[in-house]
Amino acid sequence: MKASLLARPATLLLFAATLAGAPGFAAFAATPAANDQATAAATNGMTSAHASNSTPDTAATTPANQAATANAQPQTLEQMAAQRIADLHERLNITTKEEPAWNKFARVMRVNARQLDHAYQQRAQQFDSMNAVEDMKSYAKIEQMRARDVEKLVPAFQSLYASLSPEQKQTADNLFRNRAEAAQQQRQAATANK
Repeated sequence: MKASLLARPATLLLFAATLAGAPGFAAFAATPAANDQATAAATNGMTSAHASNSTPDTAATTPANQAATANAQPQTLEQMAAQRIADLHERLNITTKEEPAWNKFARVMRVNARQLDHAYQQRAQQFDSMNAVEDMKSYAKIEQMRARDVEKLVPAFQSLYASLSPEQKQTADNLFRNRAEAAQQQRQAATANK
């Protein structure tokens, strides 16, 4: 339970970036495993959909979806955020009355993803010339940026959440809880495989 609660801010980031996140945020994401995968992708000059989908919803874990993800072209975090925004809008059944709060939340997600894309592009461009200390500082800078992004996202989501019906809130709670649990299971599996 405690781990799930701790994973929620990271899950928010994934949603926001896409959710994903992780350095693949563009999602609501950011588990350590997702961070490592996205960092590896970023240092190779790209961000991959696979890296950001390292904490998928249960619906995204079918063999067909896994094959599609594996064959998908790399996407920017901003593109993944746009997909996540559309997915959340549909899953939460956002009404016309809720659109103003939704639009503020979606705008923060897009801006965060765009800025994180830029930061990863800069890191990828400089990676070959970085020594180990510079690499660590660069990574720390991105992690700090991701933390600030979540801080910006929380009030926007809080306003949206307050406007939702009880049924919508339950859906949101379940979506976030499922992502947190999937992230926890992935961390445990990664640890067990070491």
